[in-house]
Amino acid sequence: MDTKTCTKCKEEKPLTDFYQHRTARGGHRSVCKPCGNAAQAAYHADRYANDPEYRDKCDAKTARWRANNPERSKDLLLTSTHGQRAARIGAASERVEYAEVIRRGNSTCGICHGPVEPGTESLDHIIPLSKGGSHTYENCQLAHLSCNQRKGSAA
Repeated sequence: MDTKTCTKCKEEKPLTDFYQHRTARGGHRSVCKPCGNAAQAAYHADRYANDPEYRDKCDAKTARWRANNPERSKDLLLTSTHGQRAARIGAASERVEYAEVIRRGNSTCGICHGPVEPGTESLDHIIPLSKGGSHTYENCQLAHLSCNQRKGSAA
């Protein structure tokens, strides 16, 4: 297996850890993927924080994507928010697809058992994360937003 040393972290890694680049010597970039991604994220965060024009451009692009992909947008938001909370408190977690929770729930609220109309739904943790519950399919159910808010963190 061919290896290369990253110019940033100085670690020797397999070539698969480097992005290909047709004009770079050896056909791969000089920094490994994690180092390159971290540098790009830092650049973006700094520019987003300090350049209002860039921030407006990014926000507009995000708003357009969300408008064109409402279901995927909601799924990503819920998945990342709940997954991050679970990770922060050390709860078990898996990627829970919002559309799959809706499908499994058969458009029925897991709290009041009434029909759930589009736009009134939410993801409910049967045992709340704050009470030691997990962010897994077994602990997630479809619920009306109002029922879920009324339930709060009660198990």
